[in-house]
Amino acid sequence: YRESQVINHIYDFSIISKLNKLEELVIANDLYVESIDISNLTNLRKLILVNNPKLTKLIGLDGLENLNEITMYANNIDGTGFDFDRYINNTRLCVENTLDISMYLGIIGNDRKMAEYLEECEVKGEAFVRFAEKSGFLNCVCLSLRDLHELFLNLDVYFKKTNAYELDDNSKIEFVCNYILNNTKFSKDLIVDRNIQYLADKEQYDDIPDRIRKRFNNFHSSYYAYRFKKANCEGRINLLVFMLKMLGIEAENVHCHDNKSDTIGSNHSIARVKVNSHYRYIDTSILESYKDLQGRKELLRMLSCSNMAEVTKLFLCADYDFMSQFVTFDAYEESLAQSEYQNNDKLYYKG
Repeated sequence: YRESQVINHIYDFSIISKLNKLEELVIANDLYVESIDISNLTNLRKLILVNNPKLTKLIGLDGLENLNEITMYANNIDGTGFDFDRYINNTRLCVENTLDISMYLGIIGNDRKMAEYLEECEVKGEAFVRFAEKSGFLNCVCLSLRDLHELFLNLDVYFKKTNAYELDDNSKIEFVCNYILNNTKFSKDLIVDRNIQYLADKEQYDDIPDRIRKRFNNFHSSYYAYRFKKANCEGRINLLVFMLKMLGIEAENVHCHDNKSDTIGSNHSIARVKVNSHYRYIDTSILESYKDLQGRKELLRMLSCSNMAEVTKLFLCADYDFMSQFVTFDAYEESLAQSEYQNNDKLYYKG
């Protein structure tokens, strides 16, 4: 599992801006790409940017007129300054038009009227674009502009009512974690029922139609977790990430393997957050693996804690070494941890 991904060593992506005859650009699972200028790629028809956590700047996307397929998720692209009207006019005929959810808050500028305007564009048939969150099942889960407007509006009202915007960063993280734990239920039944139906459809169809297949990961989304107050681990994490980003905290959904499980590969989601220039991990669902009395006693003994409240606090802001006792990170996350953390004042990754 740890060796399942290949890490490249490309550090300079500026050459991309000179490839003006390029028709397809795919960058995935890259540790180093931070900025891409595609302004001169006027022949570009296909753009796929997936799981590039340092990618924060994408220049020129809103000006390209020949795009036919856009898929972007699990990056940290800032949508500030993005010309949404120009973009939707250029991409009306795209067969796939999925932007990274990281762009949404920048596009609306945390403004209710702008969020409402984007929804109106969708309702009037002017915008055929969705925003995608990372998902361990079928890669990503897409949210409509209507869903995002509802999610943003309700959270904005809640944050203003509770003065959450005024808190310091550590208090914001604690505030959001408590919200997730108190307002969303981890539902194993959702996972079981989904898997049963998915396998049934796979037997019925040679190839599950796309319109059906994409419905199977709805409860991985932040919107579902907020709207229905229940989700799997990833739905809770995607909601946590969205809320933290609204409050100005850098956060990312991270896939890993729960060491209590006998399955293979990624089966769990946690959040990587930036706290006081250092990266920490938050896990709002790992305690589900220790729900029975014997498991809880085992966990308390392992951590030398006197009660589960102390255990919960540990999982809500833990360093890499602590989390590695309970989850296995893949080669990608380990490499990212090493490259990001080893130069910090406090060494979170010990190699």
